[in-house]
Amino acid sequence: ASPCLVAPLLYIKSYFWWIVRCPLMHLTATSRSCAIARVAQPCMTSRSDFISTLLSLPLGLRLVLPFAAAFRTGAAIAVINQPRMPQLKGPYTSVGVRLIEIPGGSRAKVFYPVSSGAEPVADLNNAPYCTDGRKTSDGMASLVGFRQLGLSFLLAHLADASAGCQLNAPPALDHEQLPLLIYSHGFGGNMDMATFFMRQIASFGIIVAALEHRDGTASYTVLADGTGQAFSPRMLSGADQLEQRASEILAAVRARIIRDELPVDASRVFFGGHSYGGPAALLAASQAVGATKPAGLLLHDPALGMGSASLARRVDEMGYPLLSFTSDEYDRAGVVCGTTYHVDGCYHGNFVDAPLWAPLWVMRSLSIIIPAAGPSEPAMLHATLARTAALFMQSGGKELRWLGQHEPYLQLR
Repeated sequence: ASPCLVAPLLYIKSYFWWIVRCPLMHLTATSRSCAIARVAQPCMTSRSDFISTLLSLPLGLRLVLPFAAAFRTGAAIAVINQPRMPQLKGPYTSVGVRLIEIPGGSRAKVFYPVSSGAEPVADLNNAPYCTDGRKTSDGMASLVGFRQLGLSFLLAHLADASAGCQLNAPPALDHEQLPLLIYSHGFGGNMDMATFFMRQIASFGIIVAALEHRDGTASYTVLADGTGQAFSPRMLSGADQLEQRASEILAAVRARIIRDELPVDASRVFFGGHSYGGPAALLAASQAVGATKPAGLLLHDPALGMGSASLARRVDEMGYPLLSFTSDEYDRAGVVCGTTYHVDGCYHGNFVDAPLWAPLWVMRSLSIIIPAAGPSEPAMLHATLARTAALFMQSGGKELRWLGQHEPYLQLR
């Protein structure tokens, strides 16, 4: 999520409060009053109490209650067998994942290719989608107002979902070293919500370290001492948030733990980010010196309106290869950052896993209010973005303007 979505999300919260939760609370209060009345008038039957309660409600509430009940029931049914895990499209048919604490930085969910036919290891296939279970999914639900409205069940199924990755599996050794992408999430995001997308990138031979920032903008995270930290966007100023994010990206570059555990090519380390993660990656690149300098940057819908337009120019002047992909709405806004491709039929939520969390008709209906899922098929978009990103990083950041030549979804800007 990005700050440009806050107003629509607050609208959703207000809408569901008055349309769903408020009538239910009214009925609950009325029912309690009737329960007290039954003590004084035991001759009243429960059925007649219920009918009397309904008839005593204002006409508007009587019309809304069936909708509220149908909505809750329908939503609960809709998320059965969700989220939908896409098939891997890269040359690697298995992906591993590890949770790493970066000294002096944040924690990271690290995705990497696993050699085909690797010996099975205990718990290999049990990596969870949400690292912290309901704490993660409830944090995401709180961000859009679902938890406050008693609707956190709409995302609760993610807490028990599989990441489709092998937990702590041995990495692929087919190549000596692989490129590393250090990725910064958006405002209100976390290291889990693009798991299927990061998994797809890893299947093309890329190691991805998805950071979970501790600047207060993660929907939920855990600090180094084990303390949980909920979404706290006012904990730091906007400038301080970006500074901390940049420092956590650079800490990931300096940390030996990733290089010691996985076959990282130190000459092909890239910074990346989605939405608010875009300016964080740009700031980190502008501050990098010596061995911490990236080989290039990979951005998805970079939030240039958040004081980072000058950062983009500065990074471009420094000579870094800079590749960006924009959604339909960011393209209409004229966002261009380095070599930029518009992804046709892609919305802001397509750069994370949002379209895959629930049936596509649900997510596209939600997109009337917030840009959760574009008209293009989400798994195909992820495959296109992953394949193009891998070509960019494996080439060391070269041939930027030819990457999308044979990709029908991509339009060079």
